[in-house]
Amino acid sequence: MGLAELCLAALVCVLILSCVTSLNVGLAALSTVWLIGAYVAPHFDAQQNLTTVLAGFPTKLFLDLAGTTLLFAAAQVNGTLGLVVDRSVRFCGGRAWAVPPVFFLLALVLAAAGPGNIASSALLAPSALAISARLGIPPLVMIIAVAHGSIAGGASPLTPIGIVIADNYARHHLEAALTTTFLANAAVNTLLAVVGGLIFGGLRWKVNRDDDNPRLSVAATQAEKATFERRHILTLVAIIGLIVAALALPGLNLGLAAFTAATLVIISRSADERETIRAMPWNVILMVIGVSTLVAYCEKTGAVNLLSQQMRHVADAQTVVGWSAFITGLISIFSSTSSVVLPTFLPMVGDLVEQVGGGNPTAVAEAIVIGSNAVDVSPLSTIGALCIAAAAKTTETRPLFNRMLLWGFAMAPLSAIACQLLLR
Repeated sequence: MGLAELCLAALVCVLILSCVTSLNVGLAALSTVWLIGAYVAPHFDAQQNLTTVLAGFPTKLFLDLAGTTLLFAAAQVNGTLGLVVDRSVRFCGGRAWAVPPVFFLLALVLAAAGPGNIASSALLAPSALAISARLGIPPLVMIIAVAHGSIAGGASPLTPIGIVIADNYARHHLEAALTTTFLANAAVNTLLAVVGGLIFGGLRWKVNRDDDNPRLSVAATQAEKATFERRHILTLVAIIGLIVAALALPGLNLGLAAFTAATLVIISRSADERETIRAMPWNVILMVIGVSTLVAYCEKTGAVNLLSQQMRHVADAQTVVGWSAFITGLISIFSSTSSVVLPTFLPMVGDLVEQVGGGNPTAVAEAIVIGSNAVDVSPLSTIGALCIAAAAKTTETRPLFNRMLLWGFAMAPLSAIACQLLLR
């Protein structure tokens, strides 16, 4: 067994451990990657050592998670999120079933406007999960709405991923397919969001009358009495300012900007510093950072390439679209969509079509984009991580993490089937 095979086996073991024990998967991942990097890898390759492990620590992801959760923790402890929830209830007319579609559309529009799928998820997830807790909506339903909505808008030419797509399309003279790629990605993720919403509770809301739901009655009453005070207004200004900055400044570091906004909220005495820090979901942050560090090391050792090398051996001219979505989706669960999967596989489109004996290059390229993005609802991806980090305090994050993991893995075959049927 080589180092790549060993790392891939370690990753699988850690993920299985997270499903069958109560141990924080981040602790298991950090311990595993340290032992492999410091004491096992040097026997295979002197260049693979603890320095390589530390180089894979996801600094930006940590800043994004910590910064945004700090800001929204401040909004939670000073009551701002509660007021936003109450007003959102009024906006939705007190109908619980209308809340996920509203957040899906908000996420899609916000992501497509420029910030992209990660930023829109970070900005919307805290409010969405707070509303979920207030109205008794299953948290996974709201996560699916926000995550798939953000992913649906993420392929816009204005977004970071859209820029990567446009650059690679230009190399293959596929510029005319940019609009159809965006629309196809939006359509598939809309379909997946609807299916997920119905599976995890949507049908129940349509059957039950809103008048019979005591949570809605209480929420409606609270919405009528809700008033904004100075601390709430200042907090909302900070959040809206962050959103505007994300829209206007493409190179903005979202995490550091969120830290700055949270600091201003605390300095203005709009939120208590100790309570705010205590309200942050540190267990979830540790979970995500630990797994991300292990996954980054798997990329360095070539474990991810073990999966990608199999694509050319399983696809033919008739199934290349579906297999392209499935394989890239599977790999994207364990690696970055924008910085690893798309830059790796989009340049392979022409060669792949040639080797399998034919096919539509545009459809293959679109399948790669859709398949690699759809799985980002997994908690192993940044979008899924931001959503689970925003889960309300009353939510059991461990079972939620496992359900999100299963849904994320399910996205690979589901998106592949959708691409095979819809793309020609």
